[in-house]
Amino acid sequence: SWHSPGCPVGPQVFDRLERKYNKISAWPRPERRLLFDLANTVLSEILAPWKSSRRCCPVWGPEGPVEVVWQTMVRRQEELAVGHPDDKVLDPEWLEVGEDINTVGKQIAKMLHGDLLDEIILEFLSGCVAS
Repeated sequence: SWHSPGCPVGPQVFDRLERKYNKISAWPRPERRLLFDLANTVLSEILAPWKSSRRCCPVWGPEGPVEVVWQTMVRRQEELAVGHPDDKVLDPEWLEVGEDINTVGKQIAKMLHGDLLDEIILEFLSGCVAS
């Protein structure tokens, strides 16, 4: 089952991998998350044609899905290394992330609001107990 249209692998998989391998990884957690998200995006793009068709799944060939995803990620990294960085920033694909930024901002605001509300309640309750 797909986690969401853009992410065939749910965040619980990342959490499970983190619990299992976080002690042996030298990379910072945010970088590991970015790598996971990139792999998820590449996998989503590869699987997209089969998601809505009657065919069961892609035929991977001898290399298998892990190698196909990894080679796609390597190719993208090489493409980003070539050219001027300003060209990448001004790429129209980057300009379409506004809605995603708004969604993330709203989620952060909800979390902060919840944390702030918890703090206020705890402070109020501790004030009542001290009185």
